[in-house]
Amino acid sequence: MTDLLAHIAARSDALRAGTSDEHRKRWGQFFTTATVARYMATRLAADVRGTSVRLLDLGAGTGILGVAAAQALLERGAERVELVAVEHDDGALDQLRRGLDDARVALGSNFAHHVQHRDALGLAEPRRGASLGQFDAVISNPPYFKMPPSDARGGDSPNAYTRFLEVASSLLGPGGALCFIIPRSFASGLYFRRFRRAFHARMALERVHVFESRKDAFKDAGVLQENIIVSYRRTPAPDDDVTITSSAGASDLGAARSLQVPRGRVFSQADKNATLFLPASEEDLALMAFFDAWTGRLRDYGLEISTGPVVPFRATQVLCTEPSGVPTLPLLWMQHVRAGGVQWPTQHGARKPQHIRADAPRKLLVPNRNYVLLRRFSAKEEPRRLTAAVLRRGQVPGASVGLENHLNFIHRPAGELEVDEAEGIAALLNARLVDRYFRLSSGNTQVNASEIRALPLPPLSTIKKLGKRMAAAGPGRASQIVEQVFRGHQ
Repeated sequence: MTDLLAHIAARSDALRAGTSDEHRKRWGQFFTTATVARYMATRLAADVRGTSVRLLDLGAGTGILGVAAAQALLERGAERVELVAVEHDDGALDQLRRGLDDARVALGSNFAHHVQHRDALGLAEPRRGASLGQFDAVISNPPYFKMPPSDARGGDSPNAYTRFLEVASSLLGPGGALCFIIPRSFASGLYFRRFRRAFHARMALERVHVFESRKDAFKDAGVLQENIIVSYRRTPAPDDDVTITSSAGASDLGAARSLQVPRGRVFSQADKNATLFLPASEEDLALMAFFDAWTGRLRDYGLEISTGPVVPFRATQVLCTEPSGVPTLPLLWMQHVRAGGVQWPTQHGARKPQHIRADAPRKLLVPNRNYVLLRRFSAKEEPRRLTAAVLRRGQVPGASVGLENHLNFIHRPAGELEVDEAEGIAALLNARLVDRYFRLSSGNTQVNASEIRALPLPPLSTIKKLGKRMAAAGPGRASQIVEQVFRGHQ
């Protein structure tokens, strides 16, 4: 067999073509390419100690990762590799068994394999996981789907992929190595904070590879998040550096850039938000140092960020495409918020209702005051993650305003934002250097309120000064003015 991994990748293609989009979505499946499998296998093999290796492929699919890792371990001098492939999806089992049989022929007698038709999430239970024993290494491309609190398999994890990480760590022996390709979304925000704190208390992060594009790591076009490859070891965190590599995607992995980053710059248990920062260049490290001088947060200035209260499918009876004799108020959506300001109403996207009845429940409306509106989502490959605009009191008609649920809004609960404060905050959020800093920890298309609460801010007096300059210069110069003000060129 000339190329074992290419042969198994073809089996993956056959499995993918033979399953519906609905099936893959339900199972959270995204198929690993041969290029990524080779890269992950090489990284894992370099971390494994000993010459007789017990290897686990958790959520194995067609087995491409486990086979790639076994091949790399044998090439590095392992005398024996025993691969245990755990897969729950009935539809993948036939291709998995065929692929492992092919690997047995290609890799020879030093390779052994076992297929476990089991739910990997259930292995977190000690009596079930104990039946597999301990492993020297684990490799995985886990499924991605939310796990409700009612799911007993979930533990403290809100998503299947972080639960797979927890399961894998529980099955590793002391000093064991782990290599996963996962979304970057766990790195920040309140949603995964408990997981980050607990996981990093027992697992030491050694290397991270950052894919700068969402398009190129998988064959599936529906990937909405930035993805990373993480390498952990089952040991208390040492004091050495973390290696962070980066590439645009899978096609340029061979030319990946590398950076040694002090561990405390990547993750600190002393950080109450337990945020994972992933700087990929010296410029990123300099940016983090620059932001260290900003010690303020929204709540330090009496400000709060909230999510728009109008959930359209729950409020259909009070939403209006056009006023028709019934008193209405403006309803603002994401498309009304641009870096240049709020534009309401708009012709683009006018099929969405842009009005809400004035007699709508009060909980759906906010007073017509000064706010900073912030889009909660960015487009799949949009260069800007943060897009903010000021809504000034009276800019749109009516005593109240409806804000749709895909918007966040910054406000002062015990008063009102001053115009200069609002303009300054919006300018900050729209500035290139703030957007770039935000991306060092956030790889999701969603902008969570908790992440904005944690964002470092300069003194309020500086924010007001920035707002005054913005009012005089116009929104098109936000990045230039922010960089001038905060680099001392005033």
